[in-house]
Amino acid sequence: MDTLEIQKHIICNNLTFAIGDYIKGIFEKAKANNEITDYNFSLDGEKFKYYLTAYTNNYIDTKSICSYAFEMYLNIDDIDTNKIECKIQFGNISNRFLLKLTDSDKVNKNRIIKEIDTIIQKLEISLNS
Repeated sequence: MDTLEIQKHIICNNLTFAIGDYIKGIFEKAKANNEITDYNFSLDGEKFKYYLTAYTNNYIDTKSICSYAFEMYLNIDDIDTNKIECKIQFGNISNRFLLKLTDSDKVNKNRIIKEIDTIIQKLEISLNS
């Protein structure tokens, strides 16, 4: 494994845990607001991909975004050497984009959170219409 590949793995690992905390916060808030009864959360990885999932099977409020599953994966294989592919899906809304390896963890984390928040806004609009 070369230095660039190690750097990508470190970045993906850090981002997966940081975004995991953010997503757990969303699901914990829904649980505290009695929108869901409980949820499942997992972090997984394989050779070139990092996965994060959160979902509930028992929701109380059908207008809760947490009645849908959240999935994110970071892929470091088969793309530009200076980029990390990120895909986020929450319910039936998804987005795929590239993160720059040259950006800081904070910049990449904020980019992912911005994309998650955009998807959440779209979900909330569709749930309330």
